[in-house]
Amino acid sequence: MWSRRVTQEDNVELTPLFEKFVGASRSIKTITFDGLNDGKFRFTLEEVTPAHQSTKEFFFEVIRAAPTLVSIKGATFEVLSFDSISIRYRILKQFD
Repeated sequence: MWSRRVTQEDNVELTPLFEKFVGASRSIKTITFDGLNDGKFRFTLEEVTPAHQSTKEFFFEVIRAAPTLVSIKGATFEVLSFDSISIRYRILKQFD
């Protein structure tokens, strides 16, 4: 399957799968599906607090015979179906 990185010039809106706002500290956690890369799902975790911002990429092997289980920082979901730019998923557990 062919895939490529999406740039700002592509004007594609990537909607976070999970988003958590934490109290008065105004910290935010988001997980975004970034597409397929070499037969793997690629997700980005972004954590933002008033003091700093960090991002980390995660890759998960695609399992075609069954839903793919994904867990990132306590958020857990199953990828039920997908194409190169979108996924259908079921949330099993929100962020801790």
